[in-house]
Order: sequence, then structure tokens, then C-alpha cells
Amino acid sequence: MKNIGFQGSVSLKGLVQVRAFTAGLVPSLMAKGMQLRDAMAEAEKLDGLQYVHKTHNLVTTAGRQFLARRLSGEETVGITYMAIGTGTTAPAISDTQLGSESLRKTLTECYQGDVLTYSSIFLIASECSFFIQEGGLFGGAAATAVANSGSLFCRFLIGEDNTVNRFDLSIQHTTEVKA
Repeated sequence: MKNIGFQGSVSLKGLVQVRAFTAGLVPSLMAKGMQLRDAMAEAEKLDGLQYVHKTHNLVTTAGRQFLARRLSGEETVGITYMAIGTGTTAPAISDTQLGSESLRKTLTECYQGDVLTYSSIFLIASECSFFIQEGGLFGGAAATAVANSGSLFCRFLIGEDNTVNRFDLSIQHTTEVKA
């Protein structure tokens, strides 16, 4: 193997933000032709943003291995899904799936900005009418819409009670790559 002169380590730090919007407001703005990001910004201006909850994640060993395979070209498919569930066990470095996956959705947005990546899903209230305790990002060629498929990049606890369809939710994961 050729040494490319890199020494040191790379750290991955993630932040998860859950934004709760008045149910129906963002979809109604999108129906008028707005993109999701613009519709959420407009909903905020219209006082439709109810609250923002922030938490950190844990990048798993499986996630680091996935990233190494992506960098080497062995894995050709990136992160494509976010899953949410009802498991309450604290994330562990050895996790390969959520504790109790309830819903998996293709990423609504995924984009890169310098040393940050942003991955998010948008859920209308009826899609997430349960007590959301956990979430995670999944990727790789083996990741599908089926629960527990693919490589678990990261896992986080969020504790969002949406059992009475109170809000539409945006869940955004930001990954920072630091040397």
C-alpha cells in the first residue's frame, strides 16, 4: 500500500436538529412551488416553527468502516436513509442497527458544504405519530427501505413525543469532519 503522506487522525462530530412546524404549513408552501429549505424558512417567518431540539450523535464502528470503504472506492453508495424508532438504549460504538426501528425514509436533502455534510428528512405529522426516541443514518449498497438494512453510520437519541400528530418534523443531521 502506498503511503500518501497523511498523518494524524480525523474526527467526525455530528449534531442533530429536530424542528417542529405547525402541521400542514410547510407542505402547503411546497405545494405553491417552494423547495423544502425555502418552505421551512418561510414557515419560520410566519411563526410556524414551534421549537428546535438539538442533540449529538455517536458515529459507530460500522459507520467508520463504511466511511473507509467509501473513501477507498470499495463502497459506491453513500448515506441514503434516515430511520427513527422507539428504542431508548443509549447509543453504543458497536451498534449496527437501531434498538427498535419504526420508520425509514429516503433522505429528503443531502448536501455538502466545505467540511460539513447535511442529511435530513421531512415528516408530515401523520408519518411520525409516535414517541420518537432514536434515529440513525444508513448507507451503502445494502441499504434499502427495509428496516436494519445497510451500514449504520451514526445513532442518536432524540425523545420527540408526536403521538397526537402535533407537528410536522424536520430532522437534520450535520456531520463535521475535522483533522
